[in-house]
This record gives sequence, C-alpha cells and structure tokens, in this order.
Amino acid sequence: MSKKWAVFLLKDMFLGSRRFNDFLEVHHNLSNRVLSDQLKGLEKHGYIKKKIVSMTPLRAEYELTELGRGLNKMLYEKLMWTIKFGLIY
Repeated sequence: MSKKWAVFLLKDMFLGSRRFNDFLEVHHNLSNRVLSDQLKGLEKHGYIKKKIVSMTPLRAEYELTELGRGLNKMLYEKLMWTIKFGLIY
C-alpha cells in the first residue's frame, strides 16, 4: 500500500465507489493506466477483489475483502488527524 493512490482508492471504496469509472469520476487527474495498476496491486495484496457483473458488455466491480475492510478504522483516524491539524487542502 505504499503507492500514492492506494489509500485514496480504499477510502473511495468505503464511500461507495465500486466500478472503474467511479474512481475516475472522483479523481480527474488519475489516468486509466495508473488506476488499473493500482487496482491490480490492491487485488494482488488481498485488500480488494474483482467481481465480473456482466459479460456483455464486460463490467466488473471491486469490493473490499475482510483485510481491506479492516483498514476502515485506521483510514478514519488518519482523516480525523488531517482535519484536526488543518492538513486538508
């Protein structure tokens, strides 16, 4: 999870993002390639899993695994810390 976008994508998943385009709508400066690489990395390390929901057209959704859901409290505390010290721009 050392990549820049990993924490943002996990946070987005806690807030309801599930599909590739959901993430792109939130992060306009995130390229398709970087997003794809980040999602593959999160899946490889067991934080998320990809589920095919339609074959024609091909549509996939991502969901948090138990390991990924376990990060909820840590991500919340990090957000509260950044708000408390005015580090959100």
